[in-house]
Amino acid sequence: MKKFLSIILSICIIFTIFTMPATALVVEPAVENVEQLSVSAALADPEILNFLIENDELNELYKAQEEIRNFQYDITAAYTRESLGNFNISANDVQNVSEKYNLQLPSETVSKVIDNGTINIQRNSLGKIIDVWYIYYTVTSKSFSVRAALVDADNPLDLVSGTITRYYLNNSTWKTKDSKPFKKAIVTKGTVYTWTVPKWGVKEKFEYNTTVSDNGLKHNYNNVNEDNFVRYNFEAKPYKSFSANGGQRHHFVPATSLRSNDYDSNTAYCIRMMTEDHKKTGSYGSSKYVAEMTNLLSDQKYEDALQKEVDDLKSKYDCEGIAGNLQQKYFDEVVTCLIKYESLFEIN
Repeated sequence: MKKFLSIILSICIIFTIFTMPATALVVEPAVENVEQLSVSAALADPEILNFLIENDELNELYKAQEEIRNFQYDITAAYTRESLGNFNISANDVQNVSEKYNLQLPSETVSKVIDNGTINIQRNSLGKIIDVWYIYYTVTSKSFSVRAALVDADNPLDLVSGTITRYYLNNSTWKTKDSKPFKKAIVTKGTVYTWTVPKWGVKEKFEYNTTVSDNGLKHNYNNVNEDNFVRYNFEAKPYKSFSANGGQRHHFVPATSLRSNDYDSNTAYCIRMMTEDHKKTGSYGSSKYVAEMTNLLSDQKYEDALQKEVDDLKSKYDCEGIAGNLQQKYFDEVVTCLIKYESLFEIN
């Protein structure tokens, strides 16, 4: 009898399987890989762009980018307040100057995308995108932060952990200064970890080794030997008030042009630059460039003169090949000089 019932049960199971709707047999393919792309590369991919739009995440990505932009305005405003001794300068002032002279932020492409992190594209075994998240980093004169975006509150990353290492440049060799481990479970969007670490060396860089654990899988990200999160001990101050410290002091407006128009070049604001960067500037050893600047000041075309300096720095690339153009590399100092020279020239 038991054998007979077993046979009948088997037949019923087989019949049920073959008569079951096809959709009930579909099993979601397992996750196979996570593709890592820069922000600009991800936004240039129609498939990824459509996924972000369909899942209402494109605006969140733009919001994260805007937060990075506003964060830069905040830290530049703090730098400028200290450099000028003017505590009335706000992030809005920095933004207004940046937009007026069409400045590029550090890590910002010509298409206005800030490439300072990784867009992670999670696919199933059929190659279909099933999730996207964004891990990015910010560095200031006082800290280094790991941040996340595009992570839903109801579907957090299980764990984000890793190590941040700080190096300083000793002559031409990188030396390890210190390091900091970090770990955060159940990660949604926002700050994952901030390492408060004031700058020490004339030039420092941060390397991260980050692991994201999610759904039983681990994904690693690092920027070893990329030198893309660097900070410097540059300054923008009156020429006679500070030293070159192994670099050179660059008059944001040429000293000869200032003197020719009855301005004191010794109290005029300059930027401490690396020597090889300074040699690339338009006014370095170019009498033609200096004459053009002198004439602009004589004609009281002050905004044109400042724009000429900005455009010149934007057209010259970092001597180290890692920070983009010189305007981006010396962003804080350029903003400081623009605000100071607008005051000097009485530009409203």
